[in-house]
Amino acid sequence: MKRESKTQYALLGILSQCEMNGYEIKKFIEGSLSFFWNESFGQIYPTLKELSKQGLVALVDNNSSDSKKTNLPYKITKQGQIELKKWLEGKTAQPVLRNEFLLKLFFARNIDPKILKIKIAEQEEITNQELKLFRKIKSDISLHSSKHPDFKYWNFTLDYAIENAKMNIKWLSKIKKES
Repeated sequence: MKRESKTQYALLGILSQCEMNGYEIKKFIEGSLSFFWNESFGQIYPTLKELSKQGLVALVDNNSSDSKKTNLPYKITKQGQIELKKWLEGKTAQPVLRNEFLLKLFFARNIDPKILKIKIAEQEEITNQELKLFRKIKSDISLHSSKHPDFKYWNFTLDYAIENAKMNIKWLSKIKKES
């Protein structure tokens, strides 16, 4: 059974915050959503085109001399806001977890235990770096964006990331000792 793509909703949500072109959307995702959501340029540009055809987003007429359509920003339309709200209020699909480290761990009896310990230590280091990054982002947005209407919701997602990273570090430490 094929899962419905949520790319359109990610883009509508992003454009509900401010007008952006495809490149700016990708940078926004990398700087704020990438710990729980990601989109490629190959997903962003065709989806923007489709959303535009459906009347959910529109190119911003800024009377610019920029002849490249890909550089023009998009904005969410009233119909796009209705569609976003409908999706936000609708049922949430259960996430499908795809984690290469867990996949390798599941089959780890096929490798030398010393290599497994190295892999666990590497994952522990990656997770510690992610935790530092999440804490820095939380500090940065607290300093610069505390008055933003979405501040509370950004913090909710960052709190999730921080708590999840701390739990993973604790779990990795435990399995490192047991492996």
